[in-house]
Amino acid sequence: MLKSWKLWTTVGALGLAISSIGFSTFWSYVRTFWRATGQTIREQVPLDFEIDRLSTLIDDAENELRRNEQALARLEVEVEYLQKDIQQVEADISRQKAEMARLRDALRDEGRETFEFGGKTYTRKQVENDLARRLNRLESTEKILATKRETLEKRMQALEENRTAIGQVRIHIERLAQKRDELKELKRLQDMQPDVAVTMDASKLQEATRLANEIEKELRSRQKMRENANAPGQIPVELDDRPLLERVDEALKK
Repeated sequence: MLKSWKLWTTVGALGLAISSIGFSTFWSYVRTFWRATGQTIREQVPLDFEIDRLSTLIDDAENELRRNEQALARLEVEVEYLQKDIQQVEADISRQKAEMARLRDALRDEGRETFEFGGKTYTRKQVENDLARRLNRLESTEKILATKRETLEKRMQALEENRTAIGQVRIHIERLAQKRDELKELKRLQDMQPDVAVTMDASKLQEATRLANEIEKELRSRQKMRENANAPGQIPVELDDRPLLERVDEALKK
């Protein structure tokens, strides 16, 4: 009862969501979520695993190719045997026609009532009946030959198409195998040279810069003090300390 209630609750919530935003919009959300989830999963799969999966797919394709090549080989053998069979039927028809021609030539003499073949004597009626049976057999054999020739033509066409298809698949598989080997080598080289992440504390660099500036200031200050201490003294100058009016009167006399 509880499971049924949960089921109907889920169905109701789903129906409410669809009716609120529309089926097309809801389906778009579902597809987008599914695609994003699949992409996240694929991004988490290691590359080594993906390369191994590629190798498995290539091996499966090679196994299927071998099965098709075996089927192609059987078809080639069937075509060869069918060609030989047709040759035998053609030879049989030629022999039948030659024997019928001898009987027909014998019957051309309308006044003759008995005929001798193989040390035995036959009446005209016996020869005519035998010739009729031979004609029926010839017609039947010619129909069989026509069917065999038609079958041979179709099988040869299928054989050529399958050869072309198998050749294209073989080239494709060889290219994939070469690409897989290239990816393996590239991955091996990347593993030999792992990425190095630079992790530096910016505060330490700032502190070092500040300390270097302070040391430079201190050294410059000391240098200035040394320069000032070694500077020569000023030349002594005698000051005129007479009264102002006396100095003015002397200036006016000049």
